[in-house]
Amino acid sequence: MTATALTNPDLLTNPHLWNGTEHSVIELYDDDAEVNLWRKFTLWIVGCYIVLNVGFVGVRFPPTGAGLPIGEMVLVVSLLMMNFTVIAPRMAREVWLFPMLVWWGYCLPRALFDLRVGGAFALRDASQEIESLFLFVGFWLVNSATRMRYFFAWLRKILPVIGLYGLLFPIHNRLTAVMPTIPGMNGSERALFFQMVGTPTLCIWVATWLLMEGRQGESGSTMRYVQAGFLTAWMVAFSQVRSVYIQILAMVMILLAVRRRLAGKWITMVLMAILLIGAVSLSGLNLQGRMTKVSLDFVWRHLESSTGESEGGKTGGAAAGVGQRERWWSHIYEQMRVSRTKMVLGLGFGMPLTNFGVGGTAPVREPHDSYVSVFARLGILGILLWVMMQAALYRAWWRGHKLCARMGWIRDQNNLMLIMLYGVSMLLLAIAEDAFEKPYMAIPYYLFFGVLIRYTSFLREAAADGGPTLEWTEQENEATELTQ
Repeated sequence: MTATALTNPDLLTNPHLWNGTEHSVIELYDDDAEVNLWRKFTLWIVGCYIVLNVGFVGVRFPPTGAGLPIGEMVLVVSLLMMNFTVIAPRMAREVWLFPMLVWWGYCLPRALFDLRVGGAFALRDASQEIESLFLFVGFWLVNSATRMRYFFAWLRKILPVIGLYGLLFPIHNRLTAVMPTIPGMNGSERALFFQMVGTPTLCIWVATWLLMEGRQGESGSTMRYVQAGFLTAWMVAFSQVRSVYIQILAMVMILLAVRRRLAGKWITMVLMAILLIGAVSLSGLNLQGRMTKVSLDFVWRHLESSTGESEGGKTGGAAAGVGQRERWWSHIYEQMRVSRTKMVLGLGFGMPLTNFGVGGTAPVREPHDSYVSVFARLGILGILLWVMMQAALYRAWWRGHKLCARMGWIRDQNNLMLIMLYGVSMLLLAIAEDAFEKPYMAIPYYLFFGVLIRYTSFLREAAADGGPTLEWTEQENEATELTQ
């Protein structure tokens, strides 16, 4: 991204006009680039994947049979609109592109070869491998300051929608029963609205955003604290999903490592959520969650069941699920150890990875663990390439994060943190779910990181061009730390 004109040149020469907490570097620059209809369409399709999740997966053309999903349609058209001779070298300057190119060079031909085994299901099973190409889409989508500003304005419109949508979680089953349905590839039908698979995880991400955006002394900052604590308590109490507990703990550890002031806010917010759930427990209110009555005692026993141990009752089934997944993984390993070729190159695409069926008909194709799925389908080679690709993406974030910290660009640092925390949330969810095999999680994940790579490029160029920074005095630095 090349900054062509400053909207306020005085900010470069007078640092006292610049406040990196309130302003982003993107706001300094203007250009003639237009946010055309296709770019807007792409972002709002991604927004539908994020909010509507599994219900939106069935939207395809034609709408029945093995049609082309709308996400893949957006991918194909966007790739055709790009100039790879410009994009690939530019992208390679910002991120280690080698493992990604090898990943695509290995996975995509493999998926095409396996069409002879599983037909269209081979492409369905290779969804993450295909949708990881959204890295290019994200990088291309925001190739000007104007388009980057539009992206973050769009993102800040989607976040409150996720939070409000999540408040409907306690009644979402009743709502789906009266919603229009879309047929799937295997003949099953899903309601388009109110599925809410992954919504609890997204709501915790929204709570973190509320804390980041609420600055000390700013009007409405206290309300953001309350909103974040309430949303966290609501999702823990009613969703009763173990991955949410792990996500909350992980957020604390990450923020303690990179943003200690924000970690303090997060811990305070979690304590507020615990108090709210405790108050409900003591009040005797009979509020029904996804599995059982809302109570702190259930949260503790449910978390304990993650180890496979349980005293029975409602958490007994959750604990039994741990053993079931272990049997799936054992079944996969037994198939792979048949030969060295399968161990190194995997089992491929087009066949279910488990021998478990829902209702005796539809097979569960993935073992509810994306790491195991990548290893099973692509072998040792595939999982190594995938890990190297993820490491390259998070290294790009870390470089941008350190640059923003050095320059005092807190607003830009928050933008990068938003994307990184979404990514970490998906990586955590992938331990217990086939998150990256689901388009509504994989498409936003890779598109967001494409945006992040372009963003770090712009930040580096702005710093090299003498972008605004403050000569912090010790007192000013302490004041800024309070806002983090």
